[in-house]
Amino acid sequence: MRLLTIALILSVILALADELRIAYVDVLTGRIKLVRVESERSVEGIFESLTAPPLGFTSCVPKDVLRVHFRLKSLQILDLNSESMKDLSFDEERCFLHQV
Repeated sequence: MRLLTIALILSVILALADELRIAYVDVLTGRIKLVRVESERSVEGIFESLTAPPLGFTSCVPKDVLRVHFRLKSLQILDLNSESMKDLSFDEERCFLHQV
C-alpha cells in the first residue's frame, strides 16, 4: 500500500511567468507545494529539484539519474543513467516516469 501511495504522489512541472516551478501534489491529502527551480540550466535544475523533494513529500527520482540532455529541433533527448534506476521496483519505476 505504501508503494501505491508513493506512486500517487505526482509532480507536475509548471512554467509560470518566466519562472520554472515544480508542483508536488499529495493526492491523498490534497496538499500542494510549489518549488521554484533555482538553476539557470532548466533541465538540470528540474532533476536536481526532483531528487530533493520538500519535507513531507516523496520523490522516485534517484540522484545522478540524468547523464546528459540535448535538444534536436523540437525534441528534448534525455540520456539516463541506468545504474541509478536498477534497484527501483515496478511501482517506483512507474512513479519515476510520472514525475519526469
